[in-house]
Amino acid sequence: MDENFKFFALAYLNDWWQYDSNFVSGLSPSHDRNSRAARLVDAAIYYNIIRRFPKGSMPQVLDLVDATFGLMGPLEAHNVDLVVMALAGLFNDVFHRGVEISSASKFLWLRQQTPVVIFDSRAETCLVRLGAKLNGKYGTYRAEWLKGFNQREQVIREACVELIRVKDFSPTDETEEHLTSTANSRWFHERVFDKFLWWNGA
Repeated sequence: MDENFKFFALAYLNDWWQYDSNFVSGLSPSHDRNSRAARLVDAAIYYNIIRRFPKGSMPQVLDLVDATFGLMGPLEAHNVDLVVMALAGLFNDVFHRGVEISSASKFLWLRQQTPVVIFDSRAETCLVRLGAKLNGKYGTYRAEWLKGFNQREQVIREACVELIRVKDFSPTDETEEHLTSTANSRWFHERVFDKFLWWNGA
């Protein structure tokens, strides 16, 4: 199993620059509904979940994501499992295509990042290889994910510190201060762990 977290840190940094940063900023409630829905389409295509929803339904999906925040407030460690499952159930109630745990976790992560943990089948495969005992429930998945992350958090943090060395290879609008802040963020470290799980879950 590949545990070169310098590789995974750089890999996710490129993902962040090219994709996720645009999705996160584009889904901010400060933007109008149409532009946010368009950005949600882009995110759903990138994360390969667009097929799970009826064509043209992303504005409605966006409303459901927003409604979940409106009803339950900010996501915190004590309620995140409930919020993810509530949104996943709402997707089934409205679109009748199953309880969409993966989609719900991905959309909620794009809205808030930590403490949401993205549910992914390849990551699930890797966790099982690492000895995780999973039962198909998001709460169990997130608990096992956090156990694996906590075991590797220090080496991930050390790898991310070195990302400032690639500043010369960054987009022209990236500043050293912003890159340092990004690479030192908990949510960024968590996504580096996601990259590790995804790579090794193939």
